[in-house]
Amino acid sequence: MGFERLKKDVLSGLRELPNQYRYHNIIHTLEVMENAVRLGAEAGLNEHEQLLLNTAALMHDYGYLECYHDHEGKGAAAAEKLLPQYGYAAEDIKIIVGMIRATVPPGHPANRLECLICDADLGYLGSNRFAYRSCDLRQELIVVNKSLTDCEWYRLECDFLSRFEFKTPEGRKLFGKGLAENLEKVRKLLETCNDKKDKK
Repeated sequence: MGFERLKKDVLSGLRELPNQYRYHNIIHTLEVMENAVRLGAEAGLNEHEQLLLNTAALMHDYGYLECYHDHEGKGAAAAEKLLPQYGYAAEDIKIIVGMIRATVPPGHPANRLECLICDADLGYLGSNRFAYRSCDLRQELIVVNKSLTDCEWYRLECDFLSRFEFKTPEGRKLFGKGLAENLEKVRKLLETCNDKKDKK
């Protein structure tokens, strides 16, 4: 399989994403790929499994080149079309497509690899990158969806983080402590924000 060639071509495409995609961009894809490597090593994946996971991480947001909503479906369709050109077998493409589709929120993975890609996708929640990547996501939502006050945003984050759980033992080991720390930081921000002042 020509993963390195695929990687070069996919990343080249992702560099063309609009600037308003402050979160869902090439930086996010590279972070998810990094997380996938760490999670795969922790899980003891064999070389072939790791390659499939890396490919899914590379392509999981490729659908943003076509649309913002339902990008996972577009990315899965793009994988089905593109991967044969890079030497991927039909059975491997099916596994990769399953992983891409598993990242649709709130995520319903059906096997270990799908659980690992979900954890790789949201690994930032338990990392020291959380604060600025969260800021990037908020800025992106302002452009494509709606604006939220500081208090509204902190409430949204606090609710999400307090309910979120990584789906694998590896995800919990690598990112669980950071998740708890980031939740505590958001709770403190929520305690100090002021709705009335925020809306002036």
